[in-house]
Amino acid sequence: MGRTVTQMEALTVINAEPLVRSTREFIHLPTCPIRELFRAAAPAPYLKNSCCSQDLQAILAVTGQTARERKHFPPHRLFTDQQVMVIRDELRAPLRTDRVTHFSMRPPELLFVDNCIEYIRWFERESVCPLFNPSKALEYLKSSTLDRKEENYFWLDGFNYKITVRRAALRPLYELAIERLQNARPHASQRTGLRLPTPGTVRLLGKLVWMIEGYQPTAQYVYTRRTQ
Repeated sequence: MGRTVTQMEALTVINAEPLVRSTREFIHLPTCPIRELFRAAAPAPYLKNSCCSQDLQAILAVTGQTARERKHFPPHRLFTDQQVMVIRDELRAPLRTDRVTHFSMRPPELLFVDNCIEYIRWFERESVCPLFNPSKALEYLKSSTLDRKEENYFWLDGFNYKITVRRAALRPLYELAIERLQNARPHASQRTGLRLPTPGTVRLLGKLVWMIEGYQPTAQYVYTRRTQ
């Protein structure tokens, strides 16, 4: 007993090709416990046995937080105590960090983005700073990378990865920041623990949206105002 299949379906099964195709891009976001993930077979390249005790203490002190404190960043631009706890736990963990944890250690300036799926869709991570060499990490972070002026500041997460926003996500990110500020109640962020975007961040996002949506490149690669 069986059923009749078309030639195309038979060829698809023989070649082990996906039976369902889509033009939309999907994100794989496992939410099961870390110990149950398939990635458990891949050890994390973080705290190596070759690290000396002094370097180990410096790394576990979270170099990104140390550099921010030395530059006297305001409290709303520091990692929270919960974030520092997550970062230290991941540094000790023998497994690779999953995307949900990447969301948990996002830059303090982006804590107002409280949706994990949107954060993964809107931002990209890029390794720009050594993680196992605290002296080189602090030297890198002491440069203009961490600037008190938010217009000149790089978004760095708990592992000192540079966070960049995708071009298509600028408009929804800007609208979310404005919505959070407009709907904010006095002292609501202190009660809920949700940080609000700073006016500097909103101005920066507004400038980026204005530049990308309001300007278009010409043949000479000079940006001119788009006219109707």
